[in-house]
Amino acid sequence: MILKKVVLNNIRSYLNETIEFPESKILLAGDIGAGKSSILLAVEFALFGTLRGELSGSALLRNGAKAGSVDLEFELDSKTYLIHRSLKRTKSSVEQGPGFVLVDGLKRELTPIELKAFVLELLNYPREYLNKSKNLIFRFTIYTPQEEMKRILFEDAETRTGILRRIFNIDKYELIKSNATSYMKFLREKQRAFEAMVKDLKEKEASLAEKKNELKAAEDFLDSLMPKIKESEVTLEQKQAKLEKFEKAIKERQDILRIFEKNKAVLEQKKNQAVLFEKEIADIDAVLSEKLGSFKDKSQEISKKEKEIQDIETTLRQFIKESAGVSVLIEQSRRLAEKISSLDQCPTCLQKVDESHKSRIFDVESKKQAELKEKSELNAYKIRNSEENIKKLRQELADLRKLQQEYLVFLQKKKSQDEKRKRKDLLSDSLKSLSREIKSLEKQQAAYERALAEDSLDAEFKNARAEVEVLRKEHQSLLLEESKFNERVVQVSKYISLLERDINSKLEAKKNLEHSKKLHNWFSDYFMPLVDTIEKHVMARIHQDFNDLFQQWFSVLVDDDLLQASLDDSFTPLIIQNGFDVEFNNLSGGEKTACALAYRLALNKVVNDIFTEAKTKDLIILDEPTDGFSEEQLDRMREVLEQLGLRQVLIVSHEPKMEGFVDDVIRVQKQGHVSKVLRS
Repeated sequence: MILKKVVLNNIRSYLNETIEFPESKILLAGDIGAGKSSILLAVEFALFGTLRGELSGSALLRNGAKAGSVDLEFELDSKTYLIHRSLKRTKSSVEQGPGFVLVDGLKRELTPIELKAFVLELLNYPREYLNKSKNLIFRFTIYTPQEEMKRILFEDAETRTGILRRIFNIDKYELIKSNATSYMKFLREKQRAFEAMVKDLKEKEASLAEKKNELKAAEDFLDSLMPKIKESEVTLEQKQAKLEKFEKAIKERQDILRIFEKNKAVLEQKKNQAVLFEKEIADIDAVLSEKLGSFKDKSQEISKKEKEIQDIETTLRQFIKESAGVSVLIEQSRRLAEKISSLDQCPTCLQKVDESHKSRIFDVESKKQAELKEKSELNAYKIRNSEENIKKLRQELADLRKLQQEYLVFLQKKKSQDEKRKRKDLLSDSLKSLSREIKSLEKQQAAYERALAEDSLDAEFKNARAEVEVLRKEHQSLLLEESKFNERVVQVSKYISLLERDINSKLEAKKNLEHSKKLHNWFSDYFMPLVDTIEKHVMARIHQDFNDLFQQWFSVLVDDDLLQASLDDSFTPLIIQNGFDVEFNNLSGGEKTACALAYRLALNKVVNDIFTEAKTKDLIILDEPTDGFSEEQLDRMREVLEQLGLRQVLIVSHEPKMEGFVDDVIRVQKQGHVSKVLRS
């Protein structure tokens, strides 16, 4: 992996900054606190996200900023990748937001954990680091903060060994042994469980044999019972058939008796019906003997008479109306004459009315009244004449209606006689048919009486039914006994099946017990010693390689034949000066830094050799590797960088002399709490 570019947006002291990394030896130069280490932390965040207890979101997001992000571009296997991670501030904390990865122009939106999984797979790092708070391979092959490296050296031997075992992935042997111990404990618990299961195996086998004998006895008894049941069934069927014949005969007799009683009632009913028919025929003959006389239909005369009355009544109403009109005119004329006679002045023109004028008008009205009275008398005559005619016609109409009513009665009686004749003919035919039916029924009844008198089935039926009842009880008893033993066979068979399953499980438990014991012995006698041996051999080989590399790098950094360094069994640096052991804390600052750098470079090579598939071997980041170095030691850094032989080396240092040992310099300055990057 080769870093190409990182873009910081609101990360620590950076507002918005882009840093490009060439494929060379690069120096991040700047004063202490300028923001050099922030760039390295941003690179680690872009790759793996926040790390619990190591790299928090609140430590990365710039104070006061609501959101921030890091874009890291790098090259791997001739492909260019860009990873984007984001941070956002909430009410209580700073959390990671969604991100994405850009590969050859193709963008994939991913969650923070998906991004981490993608990077681990891309770099060929173990998948187990997905849920761990620290990526040890990256921290101790690519970028180890200076203080963390010194902390390892200052730790006690046990803690240091524990850290290195995790870095070298040797703690897996402890995990293997721990898991093996747990599994051996599990096997012992299983053995106790298996022993408890097989404890009563012999008793169960004896019980099984006993139950099989009991089952055999029940089955033998059933075999002997079956012929008896079969014989009982045959006998019962024969007796039942005989009983059914008796039952059929009795049923037939009962049917005959029922028909006899029914016919008896029918015969009585038909005789009564015949008497009724004869009486009704006699009554009809009496009705037919009556003479009806002769009558005519008066309906047309009645209609004509009603029309005459209607016409005269219409004329009468007209006369009455005219008479009333004449009376009104007479009264009006009379009143006018009286009014004119008493009138002195015209109400319209107000002129005086003379007597002659009054006389003229009175004469005219008098004449008019005479004429009207004559007309009124004529109308009165006409009215009287019309009323007399109407009275006469109504009397004639009443007489006609009486004659018409007599005619209708005649028609009804004539119709009734016709119906009676038809009824008589029908009754005569029915009476003849009844007579024939009565004779047939009387003949049938005589035959049924003879058949019923000869019957003698009751006693035989009673005996047959008693025999069947006895045989049925005996057969039922046999069936109950068969059912009882069948149930017993079923129960014993189920119990045997349960016993066999139980015994089989116990035999399987016995087999598992033996296997568990063998497996436990194999773990305790062979596997655990083998793991210890493998672990010691692996640790010895790593120690040898680590020690050789540590001595090699220390000799490059410290050119003093009187000062030698090596590693003891706990990977603790042993410093010998003039043949005497020297405590690490008693070394000078430059010597401590040289020792830490030699340890760091040796650790880098050992870890890369262990994780051969990791794709980060072309890059190393050295954080303040020359702190406290003398001028002579600084000069030796040129040789160190040459011997590393890596495609990209990124050095963080505030030593000006280091600029002469690298290909490119990236300067970092801080102005007013904001870091800026300047390329040389």
